[in-house]
Amino acid sequence: MEAPFLAPESSGSSQDWNVASQETVIQRHPWRIHGSRYFQLILLCILILNNAVVWVAFSAITPATAAVYGVSPGLVNIVALSFQMLFLPGTIAGYMLKERWGLRLTLLAGAFMTAVSAAIRFVSLYVPPVSFRNASTDGHDVNNGGCAYALLLLGTSLAALAQPLLLNTPPDLAVHWFAVKERDLVTSLAFMCSPLGSALGVTLAPLFVSEAGADTEEDISGNHRNDARGGLRLFLLAQLGMGVATTLLAHAGATDRPPTPPSRAAALGSQREEERVDSSDALGSRVLSMPLAWQLVVPDLRRCLLCNPSFLLLLFCFGIGLGFFNALLTLLGQLLAPCGYPEAEAGALGGIFLGTGLVGAVMAGLLMDASHRYGLLLKGGFLGAWAASLFLVFTLRPDNFLVLALCFGLLGFTMLPLLPVAIENGVEITYPDVPEFFSSGLLLSAGNLTGIPLAFLFAWTIDSYEGSCRKLWKPAAVLVVVVTTACALPVLGYRPRAFGRWEAEKEQRREGLEGCGHDVATRDA
Repeated sequence: MEAPFLAPESSGSSQDWNVASQETVIQRHPWRIHGSRYFQLILLCILILNNAVVWVAFSAITPATAAVYGVSPGLVNIVALSFQMLFLPGTIAGYMLKERWGLRLTLLAGAFMTAVSAAIRFVSLYVPPVSFRNASTDGHDVNNGGCAYALLLLGTSLAALAQPLLLNTPPDLAVHWFAVKERDLVTSLAFMCSPLGSALGVTLAPLFVSEAGADTEEDISGNHRNDARGGLRLFLLAQLGMGVATTLLAHAGATDRPPTPPSRAAALGSQREEERVDSSDALGSRVLSMPLAWQLVVPDLRRCLLCNPSFLLLLFCFGIGLGFFNALLTLLGQLLAPCGYPEAEAGALGGIFLGTGLVGAVMAGLLMDASHRYGLLLKGGFLGAWAASLFLVFTLRPDNFLVLALCFGLLGFTMLPLLPVAIENGVEITYPDVPEFFSSGLLLSAGNLTGIPLAFLFAWTIDSYEGSCRKLWKPAAVLVVVVTTACALPVLGYRPRAFGRWEAEKEQRREGLEGCGHDVATRDA
């Protein structure tokens, strides 16, 4: 009988693991990587991209959506904010789902929830409107939203809960399917599918809804609203078709684990997860009930937040940084409009931001795979993003588009790669005590929750300022400096005790056990 690992309720330190048990795992698992890992990566990327399109579906067509549903633009913005509000509950629910039923059912649940979300949103367009007559519209009937908007919000909330099931998965997929020299790049590529999907959604929406920029009274009550409704119907129908297709694809191809692990860290991590779930089963149930699920969640929260100062510092810095990133993209048009830049130029700058960010993320993944200098890359990325943000403060003025384009290129190149770099740091410093899904979920949840108040704060500083854009220290500029400084400077004190997965791989090399280079074609069970 194998010597067991320590149960999750124990001290939780990897140094406390039973050495004999680790040797048993090493002897039991030959290290092999499988050709089907590329299909699993492509599948995950498609699922994340599709969910991101659903997320930002109405961002570029807010006026038309508000007219169709008969609500204010502010209520349409709440639809998008629901993704940030529900990320933490979705992370906890997804973690419990994955710990009990594995990666396959977690991905399938995320795909199915996104498809059902698209179906509910599509049906919301067919709900009979509740109308009333108002003198301000010259006697025209006005739709006051009601049930249609409630269905829209319900459907979007379902997709918001599905997002963490997909977006927290890349580090787990990378460690259990890919070789050591591949997994950091894989994590970077998978995470970049979310901003890529957002860019795709913002680009496609106006092509379907040509009246996205109209907001006159004629649009609210005349034929233009009917045109917008027809375009929106086609757009939501396309999302429904993609949701059904991706769900079928996930059902056909998603797999929990490869037949053999690709590395020592993957084998030890899998054994650790089995022991954690078995310990909850020993309490009397094969179905993971809520009380038993919390026996997995609460100890992991304690290990991350109370017993790991380096992770707590990373959570603070990355949470503020990701919140600033989300707020900046959300309010980019509002930030540039007072300086005389139209929506077309704001869209071009946003495209430059995302384009250079994708390049930087790929480079960051390659550098992490080549050097494994996770801490150094993290500090360099934060300081680079801080410098680029200060550059934005000094260049945000009228008739300065080319310099602003350079500035947003630098911002994207330094800020977007911080997403995979910070996630990989979080996974490394919590391994093997906390599963990859949970540590990455906590980091992303912190950024989403921070982004909500930061977005409102930035919007307030922009709207309340009535002075000239040529003034250097505008309220929004001061806020940029304060926020970026608050997340960049503390990270200089980031000194984790060890990068756990990389230490496991170095031990594998010392013992001559590296078999990660053997790529075998195998049919997944």
